[in-house]
Amino acid sequence: MSLYRRVTCAKGGTCNTKGASATCSKCGKQPKGGAWWYRFRFGGRIIHESSRSQSLTVARDAEK
Repeated sequence: MSLYRRVTCAKGGTCNTKGASATCSKCGKQPKGGAWWYRFRFGGRIIHESSRSQSLTVARDAEK
């Protein structure tokens, strides 16, 4: 299972953090906020589910 964050981009869609500075290649800003999401495989299918939390610690604890 992996955790990732989805953040709405100022230019539309979701921010994509690339590079050492972790800035969005579309809007040039560092993404802030947004809920943590889980990605895992179950029954041969990839499942994406929101943790409904902005805290990485809470999301990791719920993952266990």
